[in-house]
Formats: sequence, C-alpha cells, structure tokens
Amino acid sequence: MGKYLFDKYPELIHQADQQLHYSIKELCLEDPDQLLNKTQFTQPALYIINALSFLDKIELESHKPSYVAGHSLGEYNALFAAGAFDFLTGLKLVQKRGLLMEEAPKGAMAAIIGITHNQVKCILEDIPQKNIDIANINSEKQFIISGLYDEIIACENSFTKMGANFIPLNVSAAFHSRYMKDIEIKFEQYLQKFQLNPLRTPVISNYSARPYPKENYRDYMVKQISHPVKWYESISWLIQQDHFEFEEVGPGRVLTNLTNQIKQTPLHIKNNLSSHQNKSKENYQESTVKNLSISNSKKKIIFMYSGQGSQYYQMGKELYDNNSLFRHHMNYCSNQLKDRLGVSLIDIIYDKSKKSEEFDNIIYTNPALYIFGYSLTQVLIDKGIKPDAFLGHSLGEYIAATVAGIIPLEDGLNLILTQAQLLEKHCNTGKILNVFSPPDFYYKNKNLFFNTPLACVNFSNNFSVSGYRYEIDLVKKELDKRKIFSSYLPVSHGFHSHAIDPIENDFKKYVSQIKYSDNKLPIYSCYYTSEITQDNIDNMKNYLWEVIRNTINFENLISSSFQNTSNNIFIDTSPNAALSNSLKHGFNKKHRHFFTINQFGKNIESINHLINNLNCI
Repeated sequence: MGKYLFDKYPELIHQADQQLHYSIKELCLEDPDQLLNKTQFTQPALYIINALSFLDKIELESHKPSYVAGHSLGEYNALFAAGAFDFLTGLKLVQKRGLLMEEAPKGAMAAIIGITHNQVKCILEDIPQKNIDIANINSEKQFIISGLYDEIIACENSFTKMGANFIPLNVSAAFHSRYMKDIEIKFEQYLQKFQLNPLRTPVISNYSARPYPKENYRDYMVKQISHPVKWYESISWLIQQDHFEFEEVGPGRVLTNLTNQIKQTPLHIKNNLSSHQNKSKENYQESTVKNLSISNSKKKIIFMYSGQGSQYYQMGKELYDNNSLFRHHMNYCSNQLKDRLGVSLIDIIYDKSKKSEEFDNIIYTNPALYIFGYSLTQVLIDKGIKPDAFLGHSLGEYIAATVAGIIPLEDGLNLILTQAQLLEKHCNTGKILNVFSPPDFYYKNKNLFFNTPLACVNFSNNFSVSGYRYEIDLVKKELDKRKIFSSYLPVSHGFHSHAIDPIENDFKKYVSQIKYSDNKLPIYSCYYTSEITQDNIDNMKNYLWEVIRNTINFENLISSSFQNTSNNIFIDTSPNAALSNSLKHGFNKKHRHFFTINQFGKNIESINHLINNLNCI
C-alpha cells in the first residue's frame, strides 16, 4: 500500500526507518516476515501511509479542510493534519500505542450488523457474558463489540437469533474496552514527555464525538484507548453543523462507505454545544452569512408554503437524488416519523410504481408536504436566499410557523401526523373542488353549491369549495351541466369545512401540549389575511385550528398586505408552483414571483434559474 508515496517523501521515510528500526517500505510492499497484521507493526504503517497521503493531497489541492476526523488510530492522523505534532512525534506516539496494546490480555472483537444501538445494549444486558463492551458505534446498524475472547465467541448466538450478522474480527486484544485501562495509564505517562501544539483545524474526537479543545487536549488522546469510537455520532454532528462533503484520505473506502450510510440516516443530536463548539459554530455561521451571493436590503423576500392538494408522488425526486442537504433533511424528518408510520415516508413519496397515481392518503400527504417545505427551505437558505418573511396557505402555515421558529421541528412532525391520524379515525372522507370562476359566482349561486362552504379564494378567477365527498360530487355535477370548469384536488378530507369538525376538540387538546416560541421572522396568514400577531402566537390552539378549518383568502392577503409591489419578491416553495401561478394569473405582473420546482421535473435547473434571476434583480 502507498507505493508511490515512499518515493515522493524519502526524508520522512528515512525518519520512519530510523525510529522503527526496520524498513517501512519493505513491510508495506513485501512483508517478508508476515508482520503487517500484528498491532505493533500495523499501527505505525497505517499512520505513515495516511500521513503521507494527507501531505500529498494538500500539495495537489489548494483547499484545506474545515474539520478533520479519524477512526480509532486514524485520529492520530487527524491530529497530525491539524498541527498537533510533527510527523516523527506522531509516529513515536503511534508506535508506543501499538507496543502497549500488544501487552494487553488476550481478547476478541466482533462486528454486529443489522440491528440498532438499543438492541445491542439490550442483548449485552441480558446475556450471561458480562465482560463485553461496545467498542465502535460506526453507523445506525453497525457496531463492534470487544471483550474477553471466550465471551465474544460464546455470545454469537444471542446476536444472530435477533437477526444480526455476527462477524469475528482478526485481532488479538479487546481494543476500545475496559481491558485497555492499564494500557491507557501507561500511554498517558508516555504522552507527558511530548509538547503538543494548539490545533489549527478542529479535530472531531472519537471519545466525545465533538471537536477537541484547541489546547490542553491530552485527556482526549488517552481516553480514546479504552472508550468506544463514536463514529456515527461524529459524522452526524458534522452533518448537523451543515457539513455534507467528506473526503477519505489514505487507502480504501471503508470510511467513505460508512459516511454515505450515515448521510442516509444521521443520528439526531440535541444542540448542547460546549463553549468551544459553540464558538466554532458561530464562526461557521458568520462566514456563511458573509458569503451570501443573494442579498438586497431594499427587497423583501417572502417564502410561500402551500397546503393540501399540491403534493404528488416523486415530488422533488431529482433534488433528493442530487442535493445532499435536501436529502439529509428529508431523511431526517422521515426517520423521526418512521416508528409511528411503520414505513419510511421517503419510500412512500418516491415509490416509482405509483408515479402516475394520485397522492391522496392523508396519513402520508400531511407529513410529506410538511417535510418537503421544511427541507426545501434549508436548501434555499444554503444557496444564499435569505427570507425576510414567510407566507402560509392552509397547511402551509404550519411549515411557516416551523421555519419561523414558533413550532419546534420534532413537535411539528408529530403534530402534522397526529392531525392526519385524527382525520383518518374520526372524519368521513371529503373532497375539495377547485372552481375556475370569480368568487362572486359562488355568492350569487349558492344553490349550486348545496351549502358547501367557500374553502379558499386564490385569485380573481379561482376559488374552491369543500365538504363531504357526496356533497362535492353533487356540486361538480351541477357545474359540469353549466360547463363551468372545475377539478378535484388530490385530497381525501374536506379541509376548510364542516367535514373536519369531529376532530376539533381532540386536535386542540393535542396542540395545547406543545411549547411554542416567538417567531423570528414575520408570518403572513391566508386565514387572517395579514401578518400574524403576538396574540395569535399566544393562542396557537385556535390559530392552528382556524387556518385549516375556515375560509382562507390568498387574494385578499396579497392585496392588503403587499401593496408596495416593487419591494417584494415572492418565492414559492410548494411542490407544484401553485402559489406562484396564483400570483401570475391573479395579479398580472404586479408582483415579482418565482417558483423553485414544479411537477415537470428539472428541479436543479429550476433552482439555478431562480438564483440567476435573483442575482439580476
């Protein structure tokens, strides 16, 4: 391994040979005495190849990493890359670490694949073998256990009968376990001989899954020996800090494959940053804000969120496949709901077999619209499009309240699903009919509408009515007789009508339990046809009910709250550009408005077009 590196860095190879008292090149390329698989030889060899690979990469590429991380021994390479010590000092530390580990009592390790962390812990608690630790937490369903040789061998059946793959590893000791405590003490004594430099780049610690302190970090290097490698949490933490590009340095793709798995199902981490970590986060955010390409203090950017009826199978699929940030947030939200739904919401949304079918199952459409709007918002902000306000249309007001900081995301996810479950359980099915006529037609011809309520006014030539399925079918027949064009929205319940009244009490009781915060940015409501007030926020129980139960009026909201047309830029985050179309057809060219994606694909092209247009304003 690393053949060309030996010739590229002869001085460092000479230093290594002098320290090790053998030829590292011969060991790595020929291994005549079959020593490479022994810990005291393996660890220096890996350190050297990884260190030289890093130097080679830095020479060839101009950019430097924002963070560095290493798995187990690889953490020493991360520390080297961050400037903690020079090449030779790192080699001395790794050599001593390897020699000490050879002194450890006989142990064993095994990979456990296919079950969760909690399942692994429960099995270890229940089995008679009590001298086994979790050594590596590599991903959502990949772990390494470590302990006494006989106990590791004996516990295999306990794991396999629970559906796990059990793979014994070719090692001679119980690394990252309680059996390394003596080794840890000896290594700590050896480490005291060396001067460690302040870190130039943040290093993610295996021990804490957070950045090392910039200085005084010896304890982290020591504790790593007997504590588990928290790789899953480390990468998830980086993802949560908005870092999505990872590059593996050195031979192989083991960490790349693990990281790709983690990106699909990252661990959710509560924001409990230490002062050092908080400072790093603030610095990162500051640099992002400074680099915004789209910024105009004279213009007001309003993100708009649509409600039921704008969803469809495969919505945002190209974006999901090609944008890691969108994919991360969609996956995260889906995973939060998976236990309650019993299925992956992502699998439902992107089910190829249903591409041409209507997406109208309330249990899935409610959360699908919510997670779509939330995830797309993160993408737009990441692209430098900073909102000044939010506008919600029906269910879209829930998304607006979440991105504005009123409703915590996890509470919003559970709220949106609970609402759907209540509707499914207590309400008969309903429909919403989109009518392409002026709203006055409704008031002048109420007999045609069989007392079904006006659900929504979108613009001067478009409104909708809602009610039970049989009621709306009667309305449709009457309108068809008169050749008045109308169409059903893909919904299964009659939002904005009496058809959802049976859930009012249970729904209000549920939303009363949520702890709300003040909004960070203004929210404009299609129900109130104005900006929501502090009184609305203080009475969220009624607000969250009224915006889905009563008539909403997009046309009046735009006319009354956005009279200064030259100042506003509306960006439609709905899956089908419905609100942008309402502005287009109802207000001619009075307002600047753009959609992000629509049902015709080319998501990436649409977003790039949006960015180009905004940069030209």
